[in-house]
Amino acid sequence: MEKKECKTVPFNAGCTACVILVTADNVAYCSNSGDSRAILVNKAGKVTELSHDHKPDDIGEMQRIKAAGGFVDDGRV
Repeated sequence: MEKKECKTVPFNAGCTACVILVTADNVAYCSNSGDSRAILVNKAGKVTELSHDHKPDDIGEMQRIKAAGGFVDDGRV
């Protein structure tokens, strides 16, 4: 077998995710992690926010992180 070289991931790397499930009866469920965002735009151009960013500089998010025993360093969880 050929040996593959492992690549290192820089410290500032991260990921986000945003998932929307639309059911057969046209109900939409949205879930997100990180600073990903989902919006819905109708034909008239009206924008509806479906998600809320999970950024550590948001007061509510900072409280949630600390309550779970986590911490934020240099803007990163």
